[in-house]
Amino acid sequence: MIPAHNSAISALAFSPDGKSLVSYSCGENKLSFWQTSTGMFGLGNSQTRCIKTYSTSPIAEMSRLNPMRMPKLVWINNKTVTLMLADGSETRYNI
Repeated sequence: MIPAHNSAISALAFSPDGKSLVSYSCGENKLSFWQTSTGMFGLGNSQTRCIKTYSTSPIAEMSRLNPMRMPKLVWINNKTVTLMLADGSETRYNI
């Protein structure tokens, strides 16, 4: 288990290469990037660690409560993710 957020995680996605994970909590207005890679050839220590955190803009309460309007995280490449909200807004974040 990793200490990611103090509130529920609203969206989660692995990067295309599987080496990074991004988590988003609308309750905290926080997006975090995590390094998920292991040692060379999958050997050695496997350690997940937070490598970058962003504060995000608050979203409407109704969007938080409606599972059909939940935020989505879409990777553009191995270093960039787009946070897509139900109101149609999109914001890009980089590792």
